[in-house]
Amino acid sequence: MACLNPLKLSLRQLENTVTEFSYQLDDAFYQGLEQTEIKGGLVQAKVVIKKVADAYDVTLTQQGYIVVECQRCLDDMSWQVDVTDHLVVKFGTDLTEQTDELVVIGEQELFDIGWYLFEFAALTIPICPTHEEGECNPEMEEKLKEYAPGEKSDEIDPRWEQLKSLINN
Repeated sequence: MACLNPLKLSLRQLENTVTEFSYQLDDAFYQGLEQTEIKGGLVQAKVVIKKVADAYDVTLTQQGYIVVECQRCLDDMSWQVDVTDHLVVKFGTDLTEQTDELVVIGEQELFDIGWYLFEFAALTIPICPTHEEGECNPEMEEKLKEYAPGEKSDEIDPRWEQLKSLINN
């Protein structure tokens, strides 16, 4: 049974040798997922699968860049991705065995490697991604300066001064 989506793999049909797959993950890939973290990018991904007993040892390597939103100016920015991750996939029904590295899939025919490629790329993004100093949108930088808390003056609003007189009575 041939699959039209190359990121969905039929593990049962793999030989007992090492099998490699190469993918180019582009804007269409990231925008096709139901997520908002990564807006696009261009990443070369390599998936190496080795059958070991009743499990599959999966190594995912990704290199390239993804497009994320700068948390300071809200413009898009490029984030470099250079990551290698590892999974062990096995068939079964006991989902309590599942861990960060062990994925238990039911008796389904296809294993979707695409979501794992997305997740591992997303894990490289810092909590608050921002442009390097001086690279943010200049208009937004001006707005931020306009609303940033400045030095407080010692001058008290006259309305507060009148209210203070009520306390002293």
